Amino acid sequence: MRLRHKPWADELIQGHKDIALDVDDIPDLPSFDVLEVGSGCGGFILQMSEKYPEYEFLGAEVAKTAFAIGLKKMLSLEKIPSNVRFINTPVDTLIPVIKDKSLDRVYLNFSDPWPKKRHHKRRLTYPTRLASYFRILKDGGILFFKTDNDGLYEDSKKYFVQFGQFNYTFIDDYKIVTPDDAASEYEAKFRAKGVVIHKIIAVKEKK
Repeated sequence: MRLRHKPWADELIQGHKDIALDVDDIPDLPSFDVLEVGSGCGGFILQMSEKYPEYEFLGAEVAKTAFAIGLKKMLSLEKIPSNVRFINTPVDTLIPVIKDKSLDRVYLNFSDPWPKKRHHKRRLTYPTRLASYFRILKDGGILFFKTDNDGLYEDSKKYFVQFGQFNYTFIDDYKIVTPDDAASEYEAKFRAKGVVIHKIIAVKEKK
């Protein structure tokens, strides 16, 4: 769903460049432990940062309006978390510069299903993408994937099997959000409508 442009977005972003990063900041990124690819309007990452204060979080979002909404939401909190930053950049620009074995967790929440077969390589769970996450995760690191799209989920299970280097768990019907997890704005809406949520947990086993 495309969000309407917010007239206040640019000024807000420019006024908080310490936490609202962009592609120009990539060469000097602050260290972080957890990456959310497609952080949307920020609901998920802000909840998780409160649950896990020991981690530094980075939310990557390519849509500028959603990025700005996430920033605004963060700044409106009674206690602004010190362990969250957002970056407005395509993931294909960001991930190649992340160091090997540097992250504890990667989250992929309700990403674009790219239903047309000619676009499947753009899917965030495609085997070449899984190889990138595997590279940047520490030994014992975890990749989490959630979607409401049945086709993307079924194909993603095949991608994980094909890639073959994660120890994966497929949850066909993720009925209840577990205490170690959080629901994004979209997930909350889907659940309210009774939509089935699928989840994959993939661990990079220690060697």
